[in-house]
Amino acid sequence: MFIVRPPLEGLPFLNLNHGYYIYLFRVIMLGVIGLSLFHLPFIVKERKSCETESDFNIA
Repeated sequence: MFIVRPPLEGLPFLNLNHGYYIYLFRVIMLGVIGLSLFHLPFIVKERKSCETESDFNIA
């Protein structure tokens, strides 16, 4: 990860225009969003399987 400096000059989102702490916050948030998007299909699949199992238990 590029914690100290952005990987390229002139990037629209990951730049140091607003200061280092905003840059670091954006890098961390991009990581959190990326992990969330990766895990989202597995979470949805798990919820669907739990809903179908509960339907069988009720009936």
